[in-house]
Amino acid sequence: MARRLLFAEMWAGGGKLQAERYGIRLPNIRNLRLDGDYREIMENGEVRYEFDDGFSVSVNDGICIYSAPDQEPDYKVVAVYPYGHLVLEVERRFEGGI
Repeated sequence: MARRLLFAEMWAGGGKLQAERYGIRLPNIRNLRLDGDYREIMENGEVRYEFDDGFSVSVNDGICIYSAPDQEPDYKVVAVYPYGHLVLEVERRFEGGI
């Protein structure tokens, strides 16, 4: 899959719902807000969100936040929320998986 540069608003995971969902993993959670027009596409029984510029994302995709684009992604998409903008919950990956 091609790597693309994107800009997003990012903040640390927190709040009651995420604390209940992720427990001790909460410090490894980040939220990303992506602005732009997107559409939902069903692909092999899973939803993929595709933006007008061709960028697309779905659960389990890798995202480079602190790692260089030529390195393995350091975060994994664990949830996608399609509001007026797209909100991703991503979790830090460690050697050998999450």
